[in-house]
Amino acid sequence: MPWGEELKKRREELGCTLQTAEEGTKIRKLYLQALENDDFAVLPPRIYAIGFVKNYARFLGLDEEILVRQFKELAYGNGAADEDSDGAANLPKPAVLPSLPPWLNMKNIAAAVVFLLLAVWVGQYLVNYMAGQRIVEQPPIKPPIAEKQEPSGGGVIEVPDEDGNVVPVDNVNLSISARQECWLEVSIDGVSDYIGLMKAGEEKTFIADESIYIKAGNAGGIEIIVNGENQGIFGEIGQVKRQEFTL
Repeated sequence: MPWGEELKKRREELGCTLQTAEEGTKIRKLYLQALENDDFAVLPPRIYAIGFVKNYARFLGLDEEILVRQFKELAYGNGAADEDSDGAANLPKPAVLPSLPPWLNMKNIAAAVVFLLLAVWVGQYLVNYMAGQRIVEQPPIKPPIAEKQEPSGGGVIEVPDEDGNVVPVDNVNLSISARQECWLEVSIDGVSDYIGLMKAGEEKTFIADESIYIKAGNAGGIEIIVNGENQGIFGEIGQVKRQEFTL
């Protein structure tokens, strides 16, 4: 199997698109596709390309050391030992600033600034004096105090406690248990909170004020509990499923 085909196969097993992988690794989709197609000419200099391989392997749950070693042999041949020197050579050299002329030193610059400030102050003073203006300090204007409004009652979930009494719930509490490996993306109140691979036996809990959105690459591999109520298995094995839980 070609080297890059292993990356692509693993990504598809997790139910991830290239767009999803780009968001999870912060690596441009162009470079991820080049790695999967063994199109190494598209990649940036060696020091960055090797970093891409490590990051992508970690995202897919693969052995990054083995993949990096294979990548070096395929992309650079026997020149892998010169990685540090080549990587340093590919980095941009710092720009050399031109030296200032002798007369333009810090003392002269400071003196010019002081002179300019003094000239501005004298000019302002003369303008006010000649115009006969008097500067009267005005008391600060206090902004009107806005009437405090109590928040209107929103939708509140009520769940029974152990004694059967109804207890109001004012947030969304979501627990996820992984039965199998599952790629997962979670947003809390519209803000991305977690993107990664949950392994079998792993558990995670998320709490939101209003809503929790989840996207699973293997819906049959996770079990969902919402505010203490077991929702069961999220979906089918290998199914990519999205759902939002709100108050």
